[in-house]
Amino acid sequence: MSRESSVAHQPPPEGVSAEHWQRTLSLREQLNYHNYRYYTLGDPVIADAEYDAMFRELQELEKRHPALQDPNSPTQRVGGQVAEKLTKFRHDVPMLSLNNALEDAELDAWFSRVRTELAKAHGKEPQHFELTFTAEPKYDGLAVALHYENGRFVSAATRGDGTTGEEVTANARTVQNVPLDLHATATKDAKIPVWLEVRGEILLPHAAFEKVNRQHLEQGVQPFANPRSAAAGSLRQLDSRITATRGLVFFAYGWGKLEGYTPSTHQAYMDMLDTLGIPISEYRVHGNEEKVRAFIGMLGEKRNQLGYDIDGVVVKVDRVEHQETLGMRSRSPRWAIAYKYPAQEATTLIEGIDAQVGRLGTLTPVAKLKPVQVGGVTVSNATLHNMDYIDELDVRIGDTVFIKRAGDVIPKVTRVITDKRSGNETRWQMPSHCPVCGTAVKKEEGRVAYYCPNRKGCPAQLHARLLGFAAKRAMNIDGLGEKLATALLEKGLVKTFGDLYRLNKDDLVQLERLGEKSAQNLLDAIEATKQPPLGRFLFALGIPLVGEHVATVLANHFSLKDLAGFDAASYDSEEGLSITAEQLLPVEEIGPGIAESVEQFFADPDAREMVRDLLRVGVRPVEPQRRKVAEVPAEGGVKKRDLFAAVEPEAPQPLAGKTFVFTGTLESCTRDEAADSVKALGAKVSGSVSKNTDYLVAGEKAGSKLKKAEQLGLAVLTEKEFQTKLAEWQAV
Repeated sequence: MSRESSVAHQPPPEGVSAEHWQRTLSLREQLNYHNYRYYTLGDPVIADAEYDAMFRELQELEKRHPALQDPNSPTQRVGGQVAEKLTKFRHDVPMLSLNNALEDAELDAWFSRVRTELAKAHGKEPQHFELTFTAEPKYDGLAVALHYENGRFVSAATRGDGTTGEEVTANARTVQNVPLDLHATATKDAKIPVWLEVRGEILLPHAAFEKVNRQHLEQGVQPFANPRSAAAGSLRQLDSRITATRGLVFFAYGWGKLEGYTPSTHQAYMDMLDTLGIPISEYRVHGNEEKVRAFIGMLGEKRNQLGYDIDGVVVKVDRVEHQETLGMRSRSPRWAIAYKYPAQEATTLIEGIDAQVGRLGTLTPVAKLKPVQVGGVTVSNATLHNMDYIDELDVRIGDTVFIKRAGDVIPKVTRVITDKRSGNETRWQMPSHCPVCGTAVKKEEGRVAYYCPNRKGCPAQLHARLLGFAAKRAMNIDGLGEKLATALLEKGLVKTFGDLYRLNKDDLVQLERLGEKSAQNLLDAIEATKQPPLGRFLFALGIPLVGEHVATVLANHFSLKDLAGFDAASYDSEEGLSITAEQLLPVEEIGPGIAESVEQFFADPDAREMVRDLLRVGVRPVEPQRRKVAEVPAEGGVKKRDLFAAVEPEAPQPLAGKTFVFTGTLESCTRDEAADSVKALGAKVSGSVSKNTDYLVAGEKAGSKLKKAEQLGLAVLTEKEFQTKLAEWQAV
C-alpha cells in the first residue's frame, strides 16, 4: 500500500505551521488506511491503542487549529450537525432499476434473448458466439451513489426515483468502510480516476440490526421491521450522529459518471474498485450461463450465512461494448437482470397463541398464523420467544404482523402493524399450568422464562429431549424425527437416552410404517453415533444454558472425567464426584450462570445416571486435542486471560504460528470442518487474506480472496493439495 501519494505538497492553511500541516496530512493518511484494514479487509495491522493515540493526536491538532478542519477527516466519522431536511440531488447518469427473473425459466429466456440479439448484431450463430456474464449478490438495502473527485470523497446521494435522489453526504461519511481518501486505500500504482461515481448498496448487518432494535425496545421506540428499512432510515437521518451509531456498511456494484477511466468490462471495473480499496463482494463469478446458474445455487445455500440480507443475484453481460449494443429500456438495461430468491419476510394474521414445552421445561409462546408463503415455504407457526418479547412488541391475537424466516431458523414475529388493528384484538397470558401435563408453572426471580418443573414426568419434555439428543448438531442420529420419537415414547420402547442403544429390530418393526429395512437403517444410524465428539455429546445432554458453542468450549478444556468423574474404563466412580463452578469460572466465555448450571447438572443424581447409562451401553465421547493449562497464580481473584498465559502442548502442533484462509466450495468437507482440522494442529484461521497469510485453500468458485492471494504471491492450495498436506501434518 502506498500512503504518500495523498500528502500533497501544497502550502499549509493560513496560521498553520508547515510541521503541523504535514503531520495532519500524515495522520489522516494513516488513519484512513487503518480504517480500511479494519472495516473493509477485517485485517488490522496495528493495535487499538496505537490507532487511538493517532486519532486523539489528530483531534487535538484540528481543535487547536480550526483551519485544519476537513469534512473528510477520519475524525468526522462520528457525524456532525443536524440538517433541517435532506436536499434533492439530480444524478448526471440515471440510476436505473432492473427487470426481475422470478424463476429459472425466466432467467433462461433472458440468456437466450441476449445471446441471440448479440450474435445477430455480429453476424454469427448464437451457439458459436463468445459471451461472458458476471454475477454478484443482489443486496437488500438502500441504493446510493458515492462521488470521488481526484480520489477524495465529495458527495453521496440516494437512488430516489432514478433521476433525482436525496443528498446524504454527511451520513455516508459516517459509514466506516466507505473510504474518504482513495490514496490511502489504493494498492501501489493503482490509477485513480479524475471523477468516479461508485454505485452500490448501504446495508445494516444482522448483528447491528438486532442491536438497534434492542435499543429501540428498551427506549419504548417502535423497532424496525427488517434490516433494509433500518438501513434506509439510518442513512436518511437528519442527524448524522445517529447514523454514525448504527453500524452501516457499503458494497459497490456499478458506476455512473466516470472521467479518466473507461472500463472495457464489468469485471475489470470491479477489479479496479478493489485495487482502490472500495468494498466489493467476495462472492462474484465470471463466465458462461452454466457458471452463473451454479453460482446462483451456491449463493442461495450460503444466503443465511452472509451476515447481511440479499434477495437475489444480479447477472450482467460483462463486456461494455455488448452492453451498449443491447441498450436500455425506459427504466432498466437490457443487458442485466435480477434473479430473485423466494422472499424471507411476509405479513400475516395471528389467529392464536400456544405455549410449547421444550426439553428443559421452558414454555415458549408460539403464534398460530394464517398460512403464508415465506422463502418458498408455507409458514403457519412463528416463535414469540417469551412474555417479555410479547409485551415489548405488544403482540395480540388478531394482529397483523411481519414474520421473518431465514433458512432453517424457526420463523419469528418481528413487528406488529398497529395501523391495521380493528379493536377486536385480545391480549394473551402465559398459562398457570403446563398445557401438557397440568403441573403448576413456575418462574424464577430474575429469569425471563416460565417453565414446567415436572422434568421426569412431562411427556412434552421427554419428547423434546429425545429430539434434541438426536439432532444433527448433537448426536446426529439420522432418521430419528418427530413422528418416530413420538412412537418410541408412546410404545414405551425408549424412556432414557441409553434405551436408544438397546433397541433391536423386533422392537422397531412393531411400529407403524417402519419395515425391516427402515428399522435396520435406524439401528445402523444409532450405532454410528457411539463415538461422538465430546462437545456434541455435552450439547446433546441438554445442560441448561449450554448451547452448541458453550459445549465446545467446555470440551476444549475439560474431559468427561473432569466434569463428572466418569471415563470410558470406569463409569461406576464415586457417587457425587463432579466439577464445581469455581473450576469452571476461569475459562473464557464461561460466566457465573453457566458455571452454576453445569455444576448443578453434573451434581444431580438423575443426570449422572443418564451419563453413566450412556457409557454403559457403549457410548464413548471422543475428546479433542487440547493444550494442558498450567496453573497461574492470580492476585485479587482469577484472571481469565492469565489462565492461558503458560501452556504446554499435549499433542504435536506442526502448524503453530501458521495462518490459513479458506475460500470457495470444498467437496470433501465443509470449510468449518477444514478450519477445525488445522486449528487442532495449532494454526490460526482468518476470514481475510493479508501478507501474514501462510496458506490460502481455494475450493470451487473461489473469488476475490484467491485473486488477492495470487497478487501477494501467497501459497495457494487446491482442495486435493490441502488434503494431501493435511495428512502429512497430522502424521507428524
